[in-house]
Amino acid sequence: MDADRALPRLAIVSSLYPPHLGGVERYTASLARALSGRFAVDVFCLNTERQPAEIADCGVTVRYLPCIPAFGGRLPLPTIGALRAFEGWIDRLAPAAAVIQTRLYPLNAFAVRAFAKRRVPTLTIEHGTGYIDFHSAVFNRLWRLYERLLTGVFRRSGASFYAVSRAGLDWLANFGLQGAGVLPNGVSLADSGIAAKGMRSEVGVSDRDFLIVFAGRLLPEKGVFDLAAAVRSQNDPSVRLVYAGGGDSRTEARLRAEPSVPFVGSLSHDRWLGLLQESDLLCLPTCYPEGLPTVILEAGLAGVPVVASPAGGIPEVVEDGVSGRIVPAGDGEALTAAIRDLRTDAGRRAALGAALRDRVRAGYTWDRIAEKTAAAIDRIRSEALR
Repeated sequence: MDADRALPRLAIVSSLYPPHLGGVERYTASLARALSGRFAVDVFCLNTERQPAEIADCGVTVRYLPCIPAFGGRLPLPTIGALRAFEGWIDRLAPAAAVIQTRLYPLNAFAVRAFAKRRVPTLTIEHGTGYIDFHSAVFNRLWRLYERLLTGVFRRSGASFYAVSRAGLDWLANFGLQGAGVLPNGVSLADSGIAAKGMRSEVGVSDRDFLIVFAGRLLPEKGVFDLAAAVRSQNDPSVRLVYAGGGDSRTEARLRAEPSVPFVGSLSHDRWLGLLQESDLLCLPTCYPEGLPTVILEAGLAGVPVVASPAGGIPEVVEDGVSGRIVPAGDGEALTAAIRDLRTDAGRRAALGAALRDRVRAGYTWDRIAEKTAAAIDRIRSEALR
C-alpha cells in the first residue's frame, strides 16, 4: 500500500473487461497489468459477468459497476447509481491521469466528461477502423448517428487520441480527430511458457493432420464461412480446421453443422495458446473493422504462420510473402490457394512464422507498449501543467 501511495494514480475506463471475452477487454487487462509498476492503476468497468464489486488483479484494482447488459452484454448501459459511484470514486482517488478504451460506450462518454470537469489529463485509445455492419440499413444509420454523437462528446472534452494501429488513426481522421500516435496490441513473452499441452488430442486432431485454427468472435464478417469453404476445397481429409470462440447463435449452429470441423467454443488463455502452438496455420480472412487482432500477434510469438485479410492494422504486422500471407477478404479462390501453397511447403511455413515472430518480439510486447503508453501519459500530464 505504501508503494501504491508513492506512485501517481491512473484511472482506466473500459466498459467491458475480463471475464467478458473480447479484444478490447484483453487489451485493457494486459495494459493495466503492464502499467502497474509505474502507476497505481484503478480500472472501472461494467459488471456484465456478475463479478464482485471490487477485485485485485495482478497489482491492479478493478471496480465493476452495476449495469444493464443490453445487446447480449455487448453494449452495457450503466445505471444511474453506477455513474454516481464512478464520480465518487474519481473524487476520492483524484487520479493524475486517465485512459479511456474507445469512444463507443455510454460509460466512456460519461467518464471523459467527468475527467474534463476535474481537469484530469485523459487519453483515449481507438480500437476500430470502420463502422460496424448490422446487416440492416436502419440499424446502420442509427449506429452511425450514435457514434458521431459520442465522438462529439470526446472532441469537446479535449482528450488526446491514440489508436492501436495506423489504420485506426486514419479512422479517427474520418471524424476530424487528430491522432497523436499508435499504442498497439501486444503479447507477453511469458505466454510461451503457460501454453497447455496435448491440445491436438483434446480436439480430436492427430499429429499427422494439417491443423488450421481460427480464433475470435464467430461472425460471418470474420470470414468463418469463407474459411470453412476453403478448407473443404483442399479435398484432403487430413486438413483439419478448428474454431475457437463464441458469437452469434445462428453462425455457431452453421459452423457446428460443418462435417469434421471441431468447434471448441471459448478457451481459457493457456488452452488457446496450447492449441495455437500445436497448429500449422492461423487463418483470419476477416472483413470486420479490426483494430489489430491479438491472435495475429500470438501466432507470431508462437512462430505459427498466418493467412489473413488486409483488415485494419493486420498489414502493419503481416507483410505479404515476408511474414505471412495477405489475401483479399471474401476472395475464396485466393484463400484456398494460399492455404494449399503453405500446406505443401513446410520450409515456407517455417520462414514466414520465424519472420512474424521476429517482428512481434521487436515491437509488440507489453513491456514496450507499457513504456510507450507511460510516455504518452507523461506527455499529456506535462501539457496540462502549461
